[in-house]
Amino acid sequence: MTLAGRIDVHHHFTAPAWLDWAEERGVVSREKLPWWTRWDLNAALEVMDKNGIGTSVMTVAMLGRFRERAERQESARVALRAAADVVESNPARFAFFTPVFLDDLELSSWSVRHGLDELGAVGVSTRTSVNGVFLGDESHDRLLQELNERSAVISTHPMEVQAGKDGDAGLPGMPPFVCDFLLDTTRAAINLIRNGTLDRYPNLSFVLPHGGGFLPTWPPVSNCSADASTPDRGRPGP
Repeated sequence: MTLAGRIDVHHHFTAPAWLDWAEERGVVSREKLPWWTRWDLNAALEVMDKNGIGTSVMTVAMLGRFRERAERQESARVALRAAADVVESNPARFAFFTPVFLDDLELSSWSVRHGLDELGAVGVSTRTSVNGVFLGDESHDRLLQELNERSAVISTHPMEVQAGKDGDAGLPGMPPFVCDFLLDTTRAAINLIRNGTLDRYPNLSFVLPHGGGFLPTWPPVSNCSADASTPDRGRPGP
């Protein structure tokens, strides 16, 4: 088959080795996880070939199930080693992102060094928000500066948003990818723009999944809300 040369930058990778590791610790049960966590090399290659995808860039999944730094780091180490092994055996077909954690910059720095420098990741992956703090917040400046110095590609992925009278995540009765993911992506993108993140760190490239959320519909109304949405950066008062 002649591959079309497409590059898939949204390839969820739940490493079988990571599942073994997590099951041994009682963190997950394979039987209770959604279908997309049952990653298989041959099945992945079959889907790629059918859709003309030359290379898939993997994002290691399921790492958000840990809160303690030591566990999160070991979890990431296991998953990244598995991703690197897939790339080593299939260098023309796969690449991978190393995760960064918006709520733990020290762990993020370790992941950048380990993933990019030691294992050969092609960029980093991150959530668009953590605990209501969106990508581009000033608390992320140190991490973004480090990534800017590396001219990094940052692949983002959204989370569910709070909704409902009880504050439960997501729109009741609807899966999060229907609208919640799109809204979370849009919030992060607008935050990056209005905070001047793209100007301060010009070497960064961001990947916004799911068609960029609602961002493609935002520009027509941006001029109407520019004065209200743009922070005051030293402009003279009226």
